[in-house]
Amino acid sequence: MEKYVPKDGDMSVFPNDKEGNEARPDFTGKVLIEGKEYRVALWNQVSQGGKEYMRGKATLPDAQYSSGGGASSDTPVPF
Repeated sequence: MEKYVPKDGDMSVFPNDKEGNEARPDFTGKVLIEGKEYRVALWNQVSQGGKEYMRGKATLPDAQYSSGGGASSDTPVPF
């Protein structure tokens, strides 16, 4: 079987073991943007209207995830 080679814009996420810490992301993975690999963290959320959605952030591999559940609205998104 051939090894998967990601293309620009491809993202892979997997369920995350929270190990009892609910602040940790529900899903983690990687995305390739303009040839750079970013780490991805996604949290399951419910809107005030009761709709389920996912909120997340993408960071360079050397940056650590915060426990805040995603980027704030004034934080620029890297893509």
